[in-house]
Amino acid sequence: MHSVYILEKKRIQAYAIVRPRASGVFMVGPFISENQKVAETLLSQIIKDYSKKCLIIGVPAVNRGAVNMMLRNGFMYKQPSLRMYRGERIDYKQHMYAILSPEKG
Repeated sequence: MHSVYILEKKRIQAYAIVRPRASGVFMVGPFISENQKVAETLLSQIIKDYSKKCLIIGVPAVNRGAVNMMLRNGFMYKQPSLRMYRGERIDYKQHMYAILSPEKG
């Protein structure tokens, strides 16, 4: 497991976890960022660090900026991430660029 983050003035602005999975692929998530610009910087770093590896990212479809950012960077759409709620829905779409897994969020 590898943590990647952007730190500015002793404050984390974005972070992601990259985890090895079966058959040599790497899962990215969670991926949280204060804004799109910082998210793009972090994604560029992850792509650079794992340039020879297969990356899988579970992007919440409600974050259209994240979806478009992934498509611009060569990722392919496979299937939607299922999100279920009980009670009040949390507004995560603005800062969440990838989930850990469907069952964990």
